[in-house]
Amino acid sequence: MEPYCENVDMPYNLFPVKSFETSTMEHVIEVHPHWHPEIEILFFISGFAKQQVNDSFFTAQCGDIVIIGKEQLHSTYSFGKNKCEILVIQFYADNMFEQGANYKNIVSYKNFRNEVIYKNPIKSDSNEGQILLQNIVSIHKELKEKKTAYENMIKAALYCVKGILTRSELYTVSQINSESTLKAHSMLEKTFKLIDECYSEEITLGKAALTSNFSVTHFCRLFKKVTGMTFYDYLTFYRVNRAERMLNSSKKMTEIAFECGFGSVSTFIRSFKKYKKCVPSKYK
Repeated sequence: MEPYCENVDMPYNLFPVKSFETSTMEHVIEVHPHWHPEIEILFFISGFAKQQVNDSFFTAQCGDIVIIGKEQLHSTYSFGKNKCEILVIQFYADNMFEQGANYKNIVSYKNFRNEVIYKNPIKSDSNEGQILLQNIVSIHKELKEKKTAYENMIKAALYCVKGILTRSELYTVSQINSESTLKAHSMLEKTFKLIDECYSEEITLGKAALTSNFSVTHFCRLFKKVTGMTFYDYLTFYRVNRAERMLNSSKKMTEIAFECGFGSVSTFIRSFKKYKKCVPSKYK
């Protein structure tokens, strides 16, 4: 599992912008819920995936643009063997834009703050989407080619992104309770660590709740709110994804089932079919 509070490794910290492409050509896209202080923009080049941004869950499809704000919980999962390609851009907004007192009252300055929620997904064939896509592609190209003054070109593109988000009102300002957010992040850190270390064993709701010092009722409610799944559904989904990676090995189905925490082969097959839409033998 990836780090929950991700430390985004910027190639050049004085100019904190990076871009990369990820696809299902080499592996299933499996980005578990996490957060980071950088803004993240996703452009779905092809295929589709289940996308989470905070407590919003939707299927992002080819042509969709998704914008994830600072410290916002997000995850991405592709579906089985369906092809999916995503262009990812990450940047640390606090270092990229002017932050003097004269700027803090400007409307367009505010749309990269923590409390901003973007109206995802944004369709790239809409008027505003076409402008966003043009700048997203430009940023990716400039970072790859690194021609003279590429930093200026990227900054200009990011200012244009800010401008079109503001002009088209593609975001809302939410009253985020920072204490509740920290509590949710802490719970996820502890719960995901427990799953990472013990997924092959039995994990009861009581044990998971105790790890975060919550009652079972409070734990279940908070976990469902921030991940979109019940704890047991998430645990099963995690185990299925672990098993999926093992199907290309020489291990027998029984070995894979028990190593991934399933009580029986029949339970494993049923769970795998639920999330991957086919039985493990056919997938293999």
